[in-house]
Amino acid sequence: MDSKTFETNNIGVVYSVWVNDEIMFYDIKWFDKQDDADRFFDERKELESYVIMFKGAKLYDSREH
Repeated sequence: MDSKTFETNNIGVVYSVWVNDEIMFYDIKWFDKQDDADRFFDERKELESYVIMFKGAKLYDSREH
């Protein structure tokens, strides 16, 4: 996956929902703080999501490997 640089201090979360090993959809949400991002996903347990979080130019995949 290519890294992308974003001119922002906000936290971007790209999340995708998988069903039977197939991606159903993905979306991006922006948050001011890490706590806000964590709360969003904590409140949505139905999202069995593959989440990429990045802040500025930092990009990492938070899936368990």
